[in-house]
Amino acid sequence: MFAKLLIIIIVAGCTAATLLVNRQHRIDTAHEIAGLHARIVDHEQNLWRLRQEIASRSRPEDIRRALQSFDRHWVSLPNRSRLREPRPEIRLATGGDFRIRDARYEADDAIDEHDLGG
Repeated sequence: MFAKLLIIIIVAGCTAATLLVNRQHRIDTAHEIAGLHARIVDHEQNLWRLRQEIASRSRPEDIRRALQSFDRHWVSLPNRSRLREPRPEIRLATGGDFRIRDARYEADDAIDEHDLGG
């Protein structure tokens, strides 16, 4: 009887010690994540500060003057928003079929047509 009680106490003590170690690892990991998050925020703030400084120091007329000093002909890039393709337009018909239309094509050019059985 004494041996069983001793084994139960030892197992309970080992389980408690294991749970405490596991809890401490979780706390350490959470602390490390919080520290890394703070470092990321600091780096992002530094990056935005540098971007603002670059933008304030580079005036368009200075850039044009510097580009004219080169022998090559430089062409400005178009705005990125103009390079994006329009999203497809989805319209549902009332007759039981639907058509998926793309805004890049004419309204009569259906890309895909399905019958819903209605």
